[in-house]
Amino acid sequence: MDLSQHEIEKRVSVLKVVSIFSQTSEDHLKEIAKLFSSVKFQADEKIFEKGDPGDSMYIISSGSVKIHDGTHVFITLFAEQSFGEFALIDAKVRTASATAVEEAELLRLDQRTFFSIYERNIEFSRGVLKSIVKRFNDKDFLEAQLTQQKKEIEEKNKEIEEKNKDITDSIRYAKRIQQALLYFDPKINSIVPESFIYFRPKDIVSGDFYWVKLIDRAKVLIATAADCTGHGVPGAFMSMLGVTALNEICNRPDIKHANEVLNKLRNYIIKSLNQTGKEGEQKDGMDIAMVAFHYDVGKLEFSGANNPLIVIRNNEIIEYDGDPMPIGIHDRVDIPFTNYEIDVQKSDIVYLFSDGFPDQFGGERGKKYMYKRFKEFLLRIHDKPMAEQRELIEQESVTWRGALEQIDDQLIMGIKF
Repeated sequence: MDLSQHEIEKRVSVLKVVSIFSQTSEDHLKEIAKLFSSVKFQADEKIFEKGDPGDSMYIISSGSVKIHDGTHVFITLFAEQSFGEFALIDAKVRTASATAVEEAELLRLDQRTFFSIYERNIEFSRGVLKSIVKRFNDKDFLEAQLTQQKKEIEEKNKEIEEKNKDITDSIRYAKRIQQALLYFDPKINSIVPESFIYFRPKDIVSGDFYWVKLIDRAKVLIATAADCTGHGVPGAFMSMLGVTALNEICNRPDIKHANEVLNKLRNYIIKSLNQTGKEGEQKDGMDIAMVAFHYDVGKLEFSGANNPLIVIRNNEIIEYDGDPMPIGIHDRVDIPFTNYEIDVQKSDIVYLFSDGFPDQFGGERGKKYMYKRFKEFLLRIHDKPMAEQRELIEQESVTWRGALEQIDDQLIMGIKF
């Protein structure tokens, strides 16, 4: 049924204070407001039980709802208040129950509807990402203030502890979004016999990301391993921006080659970050290795920004260097990326990776693993099944690092033809 302007505005006013929509434009909020469905509950009727899978958020239109665990009531919510927003991101089980205190009408938005908007509307997805970054910045700013006030440490200890928990919760919240965006198309198994992804973030969230997609209309399989500036929260934000851009670029019918994707991705990042190349300006961006396999003709394309591609064929390594420039502002920004064409042979294996694994300190002398040792290791294990290769890479990482801290995100992707 059509909603009145008054009802839409009432829903929008509630959505404005929901954290994940805090940076979403009012026009988009009006569209989202129309997608809520109305559900009614009688007094003492359960809305959901603790342990149920979470897949929806709710706005209370009328009546009241208690959030509780058994007889213990955490909070009672009333008209024009909302609950369950985290369920839009992850179908994690509910940690508490919700019950109508009195006859209540609720407005419900489910996870599937949320993600359908997120995937098709780039401006809406940017707004969600901005809201997360704002949440981080607010918490980081407060923590910095508390750290400077050394004379008040004793009084502020409890507050710092609570804020640290908020920051960690926010980062874990971002991890769920990042994991939802990292994409590995299951249909890849119909094109290549075996593949693996070894992905080990340094922190809760990662500045490395992978993106593997089969584009049926073009008969091409695209695989990407990227390493964004920094790691942790800043790197994760860049990675989510990169994934969003790839989804948009690779759906365009005029993009046909790997280097064209990188050229468009560079322009997208520069524009999104308002980079001008001025002295002292942050040069955030990413290094990337991308392959595009045109499976109807058996042709593989490679294009790289700083990152190389390793091909192992007949027990020998063939290496293709990426261009010495990043995805982002650079003095070579007007130079297009190189597109290599490779005639794939049966049993060829290609490896795409970030620098986190070869740069890791460890061993008896606490030295870097190094790129040469990394290539020798891949050559030594390449004839194993791909799933076993992933396990061997993980074992090698743990053994080499020993008691030392992991210094960077680690990402290695292998594809066998």
